[in-house]
Amino acid sequence: LPQVSDFSINPNPASGEVTISLGQARQGRIEIFDLLGNRLTSFDNITNHTWNASSEPNGVYFVRASGEDANSLPFTISKRLVIAR
Repeated sequence: LPQVSDFSINPNPASGEVTISLGQARQGRIEIFDLLGNRLTSFDNITNHTWNASSEPNGVYFVRASGEDANSLPFTISKRLVIAR
């Protein structure tokens, strides 16, 4: 399984653009959820993405990454993202 450290969110806390990286993953999907579990957005077939969070209100969000790691094994990892201005 991929190391959690391979999945990064920078900066965190964020106030504008957030770079999400899946590290060594071969392919992946990134989904961003609010605290109520509503999916705000998703990005398919990527391993790195920059998301502009400036239109989202301050708060805690969850970023879920899933896909195939470098060994073609499936994975799902979630991390917390804080938006604060």
